[in-house]
Amino acid sequence: MAGFINLGVITVTNIGNEIAGLNSPVTFTIANLPATITFLDASPVLNDDASVGDRGWSCSGNTCTLVERSESGVKNAALAAGGGARADVRFQISQDAVIVEPPADLLEKSTEMSKKGDIAGVKELFADFPHFVANANVAGDIDPANDEAVLNFFGPKTEGGSVGEAGEGDAIVAGVYVDSKIRGPVYPGSPFKMELRLLATGSATQSGDFSFSDVMPKALGVTNVKVSGEGWSCDNNTSPNKCTHSGPDLTPGVFSSPLIIEGRVAKTAAVTEQPLSWVINSVSKATIDNSPIESNAQVSVRIVPMPEPDVAIRLVPRDGKSSISAPGSVTVDALVRSVYGAGVNVTISVSMRKGLTFQGLGDPVEGDKVAGWTCSSAS
Repeated sequence: MAGFINLGVITVTNIGNEIAGLNSPVTFTIANLPATITFLDASPVLNDDASVGDRGWSCSGNTCTLVERSESGVKNAALAAGGGARADVRFQISQDAVIVEPPADLLEKSTEMSKKGDIAGVKELFADFPHFVANANVAGDIDPANDEAVLNFFGPKTEGGSVGEAGEGDAIVAGVYVDSKIRGPVYPGSPFKMELRLLATGSATQSGDFSFSDVMPKALGVTNVKVSGEGWSCDNNTSPNKCTHSGPDLTPGVFSSPLIIEGRVAKTAAVTEQPLSWVINSVSKATIDNSPIESNAQVSVRIVPMPEPDVAIRLVPRDGKSSISAPGSVTVDALVRSVYGAGVNVTISVSMRKGLTFQGLGDPVEGDKVAGWTCSSAS
């Protein structure tokens, strides 16, 4: 709608038989935007608190690149054969934008053309209306002909009702979008962290009091659940199904505070070729007349085999001491972690210059543990 933020979804899929993104980044570019429409951003993005393995989009101008958090920083992400990456894109529609209603027979015409394999004709059909073009790019693409898609900007119907609308007439339209983000790779026994937000769309202000239900899939068997988030409460904090948010009203284009659910995936969770999917239902309401707005969103996650452990170590001098004068001593904390799979029977070999003597395990920092470590001399 004119004067408001519009939301779209772009999915980049690798339908080839080789991994994409190893030699050049996986990107998409937004082009042919009407002058009255501005591209704002694409999510998810990698924030400062992103975990190793998290993926997101990094945008510069109208081009967005698929990136991943690694142990050494942010790098371009690869896209496995058959895999896909979703981007939720936002656009600012100016007040003077002309947003048309789609013709009644548009969907029927496009369906018939698709059945006949006339993909070019479908693109041409939709290109007659306000739209933008999304181009996916990666070096070595074997079929560039399917790298382009068209997404239209259509206005709501001005009479009658439809799913996602509230109120009467063309001046009051309220919809919602459920934004989901699952952090890091998910595998049997892995940590689990999911964030859910509600985005108010349309033209009507919505109540900050709303609910999500069916938030967790039983197939993951998540244990040690921790629920957090400003304004959020759940029916069962150890096995949440319905969670309710209470807070300030949400104007169109504004996200709610996130519902954060953390835990650990069951070691018996099944690894499958196809992503695990479930539907989260939302119930909210427009403030102008308390009209209920019911919606849902499909969330999916790929459960991958447990990765091999990748053990990393970092040495940190205790109390900031980076040098010593003879005679003297220094305590060094060896911070050992396994980035992916669980590390078992981990050993540390310490080599020291002549004149230095290893004296054994020091006292732990308050709150830390050194249980399980034993030391022996190699000489």
